[in-house]
Amino acid sequence: MNRKIISFALAGLFILLFIKNDIVAKGITDGFELWYRAVIPALFPYMLLGSIVINGGYGYAFRLVGIPLCKILRTGRDNSFCIVAGMLFGLPAGSVFANEMYENKMSDRDNAEFIVCCFNNISPAFIIGYLCRYIIQTEKTIIIMTLYFMTIIFSAIIIRYTIFRSIKIPTSDNSRTMISKPDYLHIIRKTIWNLVKIGLWIVLFSVLGEILRHSEPGKYLSMLLEITTGLRRGKDVITDEKLLVAVSFAVSVFGGFCAIFQTKTAVSEKIFSIKKYIYSKLIATFVAIIIIVPAVYVLEII
Repeated sequence: MNRKIISFALAGLFILLFIKNDIVAKGITDGFELWYRAVIPALFPYMLLGSIVINGGYGYAFRLVGIPLCKILRTGRDNSFCIVAGMLFGLPAGSVFANEMYENKMSDRDNAEFIVCCFNNISPAFIIGYLCRYIIQTEKTIIIMTLYFMTIIFSAIIIRYTIFRSIKIPTSDNSRTMISKPDYLHIIRKTIWNLVKIGLWIVLFSVLGEILRHSEPGKYLSMLLEITTGLRRGKDVITDEKLLVAVSFAVSVFGGFCAIFQTKTAVSEKIFSIKKYIYSKLIATFVAIIIIVPAVYVLEII
């Protein structure tokens, strides 16, 4: 069945290349430009250094920041670095590091899957530099960031005690364990390969977004495909300022369908359930709506 679906999808892509060559070409150009101008500079240093931290056993210092959340979420202390990375570095860094922890036997399957589902989020730099300054054009970045972190933490608590209520708490501490002498060349190659896979998905969803935006319903649907171009298209079609803030915030928390496929290809199938991941993102989006709507329409603090 999967082969048939892929076959029809590829056939449809070939047809589009023939009849909508200009649209496809623009989507590919925009996707590659976004990848090498924004994604690589933003993710490469974090993903490279993060891999060195995990493979070298240098994660102990990050427990000072992450261990309070580990206690609240009743997950292993070894996950402290992945939690911090998932909240600060940008997606899919948190999930990539959770995958490395799992592959190096520093985290079990359930705890790694929980981190992938909850701490695979866009970075504060994206929130401040793109969402606040360019999309909703507000100077109230501290308020937006506070609401954003509240959303991540509250949704993680809900997800932990519903979808992942049965996971066990590891008692060992492997955060200072060096797997072996780090193979830095292998770490660099793996980081580059992950970025290549991320880039290919960005290009594909950029093409889909470019095709959809030429229809009225497609303009709104394209907001959910790839987060950067999606928010920009949302700005073009949503004229009400308050609605734009609320929708952009919720979409940013959801992360887009492109991020789902980026994560799927960046981590092991053993710690990635697309059903649990989508459920988790829908819970996070629902929490985001509950938080942002009163802030915008009732309290009017944004």
